[in-house]
Amino acid sequence: MQHIETDYLIIDAGAVGLDFADTLIAETDAHITIVDRHGKPGGHWNDAYSFVSLHQPSAFYGVNSLELGSGRKDTHGANAGLYELASGPEVSSYFDKVMQHKLLPSGRVGYHPMCDYKGDGRFVSLLSGAETRVTVRRKLVDATYYGTSVPSAHTPKYKVADGSWLTTPNALPQLGWGKRGRPGHFVIIGAGKTAMDVGVWLLDSGADPASISWVRPRDSWLVNRLHTQPGAEFFDETIGGQADQMEAIDWGASAVERRPTQKIFQGDKIVPQLVRIPQPAFSAALVDYVEVQHDDDKMKNRLCATVPFPDSVDACPASTTASMMNQFIWSQDKALRTWIRDSRLDGFGKLIAGIDRADKEKQAVLQRFKTNAFAAMANMPRLMGGPASA
Repeated sequence: MQHIETDYLIIDAGAVGLDFADTLIAETDAHITIVDRHGKPGGHWNDAYSFVSLHQPSAFYGVNSLELGSGRKDTHGANAGLYELASGPEVSSYFDKVMQHKLLPSGRVGYHPMCDYKGDGRFVSLLSGAETRVTVRRKLVDATYYGTSVPSAHTPKYKVADGSWLTTPNALPQLGWGKRGRPGHFVIIGAGKTAMDVGVWLLDSGADPASISWVRPRDSWLVNRLHTQPGAEFFDETIGGQADQMEAIDWGASAVERRPTQKIFQGDKIVPQLVRIPQPAFSAALVDYVEVQHDDDKMKNRLCATVPFPDSVDACPASTTASMMNQFIWSQDKALRTWIRDSRLDGFGKLIAGIDRADKEKQAVLQRFKTNAFAAMANMPRLMGGPASA
């Protein structure tokens, strides 16, 4: 049995695990060991269908130290005029570059792909069966908590009728090469991003709209992509859109497995979770920054209160409240506030900080956002079933 030592043992080389490692390399001199079941970095992106892409601008995804994409705007298609959305292959290539060009060259990262972590500081090679024991000097980081998966990697929870056949999005581009012949009808199951991608792909690939049915267990809560653009030219749409969202809150399945929230900092263990919706990459990087800046778990958990994953309409008020409370607490910490503003994953800190005080129109938009945000926070208890704040 091989024996190694490390400061931080990170389980999973997906977006959360790589974000955590990236910030550790930037902020500390720690040695890091990453154990992952996949053969390449990127987590569930390794299992995704070929036509997958981000639904958020590439500028907000990935790790802090390396930009994803080139900052260009798309010139055609549904995203024309807006900042680029990285495709699945681009994301996979990017995470491989993070590992090969950023983490491993630091000399402080040990990467063990195709290995299964067994607990108690032990992992086993999926290819050879060789076992390695790890002595962890500081913390174990469980970056697998949300259990992100894609259809190709799990068993459906429903029966398929006789005469019908089931395929995953991964296999759709190969339909023309199979022996079953051309499908007479397509039935899309699900209400999330994958289902939407499948519908768009089928239409773009020439399927007859009349041959497509969509079975949705619920309606989806969607954010207009126009309101999530990183460029200053979209200030009115981005900040104004957030102001509208806060005003709406002042009313008179997800690929992520549903799990109860827990404290992020647990002594010698860290369980990264959302601290701001809907940004897992930013959340992981911020959790790591707080880890290296503070010693007391009570303080760290105060700065990184877990935001419950909003997987239903009923869950949105609690998630939004927790996220906004974190934002307020961060604003009171100068060092953290500065780090957030400088983080490329934050998205809007620099945009807001760069507003000219003499620009009355933009200042008015910002003031409208602040006013509506305070009103929304006051009304959140009523939305969650309690009395509204005075």
